[in-house]
Amino acid sequence: MHRFAELQNMRIFATLLLLALAGFAPSSASSQNVRLTMYDDGLSCPDNCDAHVVFADSLNGTEFAHDPSRTTAPFPKCVTGNTCRLCLASGGKQCLEATYRGGGPAPMTFDFTPAFYAKACESTAHQELLEKKCTELRAAAKVLLGRQNCIAEPSLEGCKGLIESARSAQATDLPL
Repeated sequence: MHRFAELQNMRIFATLLLLALAGFAPSSASSQNVRLTMYDDGLSCPDNCDAHVVFADSLNGTEFAHDPSRTTAPFPKCVTGNTCRLCLASGGKQCLEATYRGGGPAPMTFDFTPAFYAKACESTAHQELLEKKCTELRAAAKVLLGRQNCIAEPSLEGCKGLIESARSAQATDLPL
């Protein structure tokens, strides 16, 4: 009788273990997110770096980036200079619209301008990933409060030589 109880306890334990492990199994329908970055190199940023997005051509016409006239597949491609529907997460989640200005960074990346983030981060964003990026940008900006900004104010003491050196290096680099 004692042996029977042991076997039954082992079966219960094995069943509970299998149920617990099933909870940790990877989901077959895992969500995919697009990475959010910021760019403004001062030279190749179209339309004076207005509020817009660029992304790799491989994203155009997908569930992540498409013409807003359709929200189901097959997705039409975004047209440069027009509004584009951007979904930050797969499954048509965390979507927003922005002006599309062409190809750009690495795959699965939306590269927005500072002007876009300035508008999008004015209040709480409706998209979780965008709000996370806005929080990161606010924290980074706080670190810079009170520091001297030679780019914004090149005439400040100690900035003149630094700005002249940067302009000379830029002039040398531009032909390359």
